[in-house]
Amino acid sequence: MASQRTSRFVSRRTFLGSLTAVVGAASAVPLLSACSTPSPAQPTAAPSSGQPAPTQAPAQAPVAGGTLSVLWIPGHKYKALETFVAEFEKDFRCKVEFEYLEPPEARQKFLATAAAGAPSDLVEEDFMTQEVAQMGYVEPLTKYVEKDGKAIGYPDDWQPSAVERQDLDGKHYGVQMFYTNLCLYYNKDMFAEAGISGPPTTWDAFLNAALKTTKRTGNNTDVWGYVEHYQQRFGWMWFYQAGAQWYDPKTNKVLTDSPAAIEALQFQSDLIHKHKVAPEPKVEAGSANPRDLFIAGKTAMMTSGPWDIKPIITANPKFKWSIAVPPKGKVQATTSYGTGLLIPAKAKNKDLAWELVKKLSSLEWDLAVTKEANMVCPRKTWAQHADVQGNELIKPFAEAAAYAADYNAGIRLTGKGDLYTTLWQETFDNILFGKMSAADALAQYTKQANETLSKA
Repeated sequence: MASQRTSRFVSRRTFLGSLTAVVGAASAVPLLSACSTPSPAQPTAAPSSGQPAPTQAPAQAPVAGGTLSVLWIPGHKYKALETFVAEFEKDFRCKVEFEYLEPPEARQKFLATAAAGAPSDLVEEDFMTQEVAQMGYVEPLTKYVEKDGKAIGYPDDWQPSAVERQDLDGKHYGVQMFYTNLCLYYNKDMFAEAGISGPPTTWDAFLNAALKTTKRTGNNTDVWGYVEHYQQRFGWMWFYQAGAQWYDPKTNKVLTDSPAAIEALQFQSDLIHKHKVAPEPKVEAGSANPRDLFIAGKTAMMTSGPWDIKPIITANPKFKWSIAVPPKGKVQATTSYGTGLLIPAKAKNKDLAWELVKKLSSLEWDLAVTKEANMVCPRKTWAQHADVQGNELIKPFAEAAAYAADYNAGIRLTGKGDLYTTLWQETFDNILFGKMSAADALAQYTKQANETLSKA
């Protein structure tokens, strides 16, 4: 069984989305003794699916055993992880030692240890592979993909955008493990009562559904048609549906004052202030308020990822609701999230780390975490699998994964993260709380952002 090192620092993402966080002290168990040279790992048969699964990697030459150190996100501490790692330890006669840190602290821990030449052997990353790869802190996966790529289906079996997120300058630096996105949650009973036959597929239909399901008593709103999230990352879906582009790497400028960008942000503001079908968002560090309103029957619709499925089912098992792909604007789009796996350039046990990457990105792993935690994964064969296609609540996310956009692609490589965290959140606030029109707020943001980008 894998041993653990857990941070004493209890962290959370700040409500401005800042990556800045204080690194907590970590308590550690003593390093486990080195392992004997393992026997080759044996392939595991894929579950029956009615769909072709990628061929499993053939038995490999033994990898030198030892202790494999892994930096992991605590929210992904699944029972499946314990099971798959136990199998891995048995196959390779080794021990896997986990340290659990939230993404902001994990990022700082990785940067500090990588600079010191003593990083973990494997890291679960959250939107940082490309940025730290250009610092020279990540091992290129070229030799591993050349050796095992065809057998494990990489990169061909991954959604192209999931591969792009882990690539830099034509080289693979990581493997996307989880690939979540935003879809539309809706209340079936409220839709039926309003005479709406199904989930909206366009912006016009969405607005119409929100108007029909909003209920008022005098000046009080009893039920909202839709509820917005406070965090800016939930607003990008509309931005890309409008056909807007955020950043142009050729000119090193943001394009956020375009007509399409203004349309997308003004549409979100109008839901609150013009059409009055949505409340002003609740300022919060997490994203629980929309879900709480949805569970309580106070809103007919919300957008969220698969992480809200289990809390809703647990809170109200009799609730009649479902999930659909997001409505289409000028283009069909949503935004992608999720984490990947990278091997640090100075890792001591790279070959063994790669073997664990293969284990924790296999179709069997994908199906196990979907069953346990409603996780969405980047494999095309996962999306086509009968277990996914037959799940009413997961199928929309699988479909949307094919057109999910990496919302801060390109600009995060500039090293100016404040542009897409604090400064953009302030802009989002100005628009959603009616302090400024979308045109004025975006003109201000665009000017400030481009001034920052122009500085070395």
